[in-house]
Amino acid sequence: MSNTGSSGDMIQSPISLPVPVVRDPNSSQEQLQAIEPVNAKATVSPRDTPIIQERVCKVDLSKSPEHLSPRKVLHFKRIGSPLSGSTPVQRKKTKKGEKKPASSTKRTNKMSDEMPGTPVTGESDAPLLVDLNSRFANIVSRNATVIEERNRLNDQLNQQEDNHKDELAKIKAFYEQEVHEGMKLLNNSSNEAFKLRQDLENAIEKKNEAEKKYEEKNLSERTARQLAEELQKEVDDMKAEQTQLRRKHQDLDAQKMSLNAQLTDARSDVDKFRKQLDEEKIRLNQKNNELQSLQEKYETAMTVKDVEIEEARKNQSHMFQQSLNMKSTHEETMSIAIDNIRDEHEAEIKRLEKKYKADHKRALEKLEQKVKNAQDALLSKRDEAAKNRALMEQANASKAKIEQDLARLKSANMSLEADLASKDSLAKEEISDLKEKLADADEKNSKLEKTFKEKKETYLSMQKECMTYRQLLEVEEARLNITPSPIRRKRARQDTRLSDCTTPVQKKSRSAENTLQEVDVSDIGATENARPDASCFIM
Repeated sequence: MSNTGSSGDMIQSPISLPVPVVRDPNSSQEQLQAIEPVNAKATVSPRDTPIIQERVCKVDLSKSPEHLSPRKVLHFKRIGSPLSGSTPVQRKKTKKGEKKPASSTKRTNKMSDEMPGTPVTGESDAPLLVDLNSRFANIVSRNATVIEERNRLNDQLNQQEDNHKDELAKIKAFYEQEVHEGMKLLNNSSNEAFKLRQDLENAIEKKNEAEKKYEEKNLSERTARQLAEELQKEVDDMKAEQTQLRRKHQDLDAQKMSLNAQLTDARSDVDKFRKQLDEEKIRLNQKNNELQSLQEKYETAMTVKDVEIEEARKNQSHMFQQSLNMKSTHEETMSIAIDNIRDEHEAEIKRLEKKYKADHKRALEKLEQKVKNAQDALLSKRDEAAKNRALMEQANASKAKIEQDLARLKSANMSLEADLASKDSLAKEEISDLKEKLADADEKNSKLEKTFKEKKETYLSMQKECMTYRQLLEVEEARLNITPSPIRRKRARQDTRLSDCTTPVQKKSRSAENTLQEVDVSDIGATENARPDASCFIM
């Protein structure tokens, strides 16, 4: 008889005890009622495995032993084994009234034949009726001792069942605690795994940001290098232009030196021409002075001649007065001589005047020509000097401008080089920082992956242990016919809810034997990072 109560109510079930049975093939049913069975009821728990029916022999005093047939043979019924019908299926079969096998029947008959106190049948019935009441009294006393022993055994059984209940409660509490701890550890490990995943995602995001920054720095560095190369190219072009301008400036300096030499030559020529002009002027002045002195001499000579002529005239007139003849002759000769001298003197003066005028004119023309040539050369030299001066000023201005541009380019180049060096140093520092951060992120990532693997292994080991504990708990529940735990029912509901099968799955009959074969208890506590005492011991 199965007992499915979960509230722990006490159910009374009959317990079987040995009963003496009088068997006679000629006896009727009324005579067999002399011995009536008395059903005694014992208090047992819902998990009492054996169902024992107890029958106590009660002797009816109204019916004396004389009324019994002398040929009756007492047979004692064998007490049922406590282990017989221990399972619910066997108890159901026994309850339905299945016939016992022949071997058990023979064994029962043999034991009943060998029971002490059973009278042996014989030819005569007289020895059997001797001391029948005393024998019945002995049987009753023996049944009383058997009942006391049964009560004592029932008490021991109840005590053992209580102990077993306590142990089962402890084991169940231990299992529930372990499952709770396992769930807590699983939740903690899942939270830690989630945190580790978040940290890993954050590290990956930081790594991507660092890589983006590194790429941006590389791009800025490339652009800075390109700008520096362009500026260096411009500086090289400026240097080439500067060298060309220096060469032009050197050529202009050489031309300037040559022009300065020519100018000094021209100036020396002008000085020479000026000296020559001064000398010619001095000569002209000397000639003029000589001419003036000659004119003065001529005038003085003419005045002297006039004075002499006047004196001669006076003398002539006086002489004329003295002698007209001599006077006339003297006047004639004197007039002729004077005329001749006057003509000669005038001719000589004219000749000298013409000569001096022609020489002076020729010298003046030469001097004027030389002065004109010198002035023309001076003007040309002045024009060339002005042109050279303008070219020189232009070259100086271009040189100053080029020097300013070169200084500006040098300052710009220095500032760009300083900016490039600072950016390069900053980029290198940032690259080194990013590399360090990347190395730290990789190290942290490796640590997180290692921790994640360890937590995953711990999670798997704890899950395996929990599954093992659950299977062991199911085995114990199936063996002891205990109501399944809420976790099992919940898991069964989840399995049925999450199953994708449309057809119902045939459930395999679970028993203690096939369940123990499926459970591998040797792996409990043997995995890595698991508890070494993770095992169970069931009484």
